[in-house]
Amino acid sequence: MDVVAAEGPIHVELAARRWGQTVGYRRVSKRIYDGFIQTVVGDAKKRGLIELRGKFILELELPRFH
Repeated sequence: MDVVAAEGPIHVELAARRWGQTVGYRRVSKRIYDGFIQTVVGDAKKRGLIELRGKFILELELPRFH
């Protein structure tokens, strides 16, 4: 979720468009948007990398080990 790190907090629709551009889609249809939410956002949430607050995606701070 590099787009979240660079632009976050970011609205999920904008994040989906940015992701779509990176993988080569000209536009993000409802089907692609739903897939983005289920796979990309869902996976990042499970891994503890992001948090959803309403329609916004926020990057979570990772613990730093010295």
